[in-house]
Amino acid sequence: MKRIAILSMDLASECTLRCVLLAQALQGRYDVEILGLLWQRENGTVDELMPHVRNLDIPIRSVLGRRRIVPFLWTMFQLLRKLRADVVIANKPRPASFGIALLYKFLTGTPVILDVDDDEIAIRDFVAEKTGAGRRGRNPFNLGHPNGDRLTRILHRYCDRADAVICVSERFCSEYGGVIAPHGRDPDEYDPARIDGAALRRSLGFADGELVIGFIGTPRPMKGINVLLDALDMLDRSDLKLMIVGADMNEWYAEPIRDRIGGNVVAVPPVSMRKVPEYVAASDLIVLPQIDSPMTSGQMPAKLTEAMAMAKPIIASATADIPRYLEGCGILVQPEDSDELARQIAWVADHRDEAREMGQRARERFLKDMTMDYLFQVVDREIEGVFSRVNGGEPVRTGRAI
Repeated sequence: MKRIAILSMDLASECTLRCVLLAQALQGRYDVEILGLLWQRENGTVDELMPHVRNLDIPIRSVLGRRRIVPFLWTMFQLLRKLRADVVIANKPRPASFGIALLYKFLTGTPVILDVDDDEIAIRDFVAEKTGAGRRGRNPFNLGHPNGDRLTRILHRYCDRADAVICVSERFCSEYGGVIAPHGRDPDEYDPARIDGAALRRSLGFADGELVIGFIGTPRPMKGINVLLDALDMLDRSDLKLMIVGADMNEWYAEPIRDRIGGNVVAVPPVSMRKVPEYVAASDLIVLPQIDSPMTSGQMPAKLTEAMAMAKPIIASATADIPRYLEGCGILVQPEDSDELARQIAWVADHRDEAREMGQRARERFLKDMTMDYLFQVVDREIEGVFSRVNGGEPVRTGRAI
């Protein structure tokens, strides 16, 4: 059985969710493990594994990530020593994932597949703006954090060194090449006929007849949480309730919603991936109000797949590939248009039977090409293709060590 190593640049962050998704798709057909970094902070403490992915049936191994370039060389050495793979999948073109994968390829000849699910340059620009720090700094010899702006931009020049590329959207395929590998989900785990959200609704205080709007995922500004809150303020309807799932109220992004908690807004802390289907089931409507920005123009929210799998009515911004997936089975609105969003939410609230029929069509669309089996088929073709090209059809060697 071929060994697949999936590299994550930060096991404490949301990027690990994509790594877990790929591992789940490949598990059973390949010997799969996730390797990545848990970064040491400035105060000496070390980040912990993302709570969402704990206690899953997937091997996850970590290495201490050191924030300065010279100490990071030791981190790289440790991670390379742990790698044993026939193919490496590197999530994101960042130094701590794709950079290490390319080094492993140079040392062992192991093929590398690059997985692109975000615009990393746009994210670095956003971080620089948020922190008030210049992208390059005054000292040209100060490279900063190993995953920082300068090294990330340098690494992007070498993306063509990947043996194959998988992407979540057409935009990234046009920039990096490769094929679309969607955020797949298991249709049995996300089965509206098997999962009843009624008990969870009651435990959260929602009454019969109320329309529960699910915003599932970290409510960062680029995901349009402010647009949704403004739309609900415009409607001012007591039968509309907003359930935000995944909000850490101690984080900076929670500031806009802190004062709105209570009444029609319920905030739920981050939950395990295993619990997500229950919260989707507890929702009557899923809203994905992505804003229009460089960060979101190619980003595909995994929550779209989950909502479609659970046959939920969906209102989403017309960004990235969302229109392609929701054609005929969802409602599209212009990004950052609170007025239009409010009108569409009101329509769903007043036309629930038609909205449920729309959700059923979304489930049918999901079953066509957004399932975990579909994701496996896409990635499996790339794995077999690069392995065949690199090894010339020779028998599999189980793992490669430096």
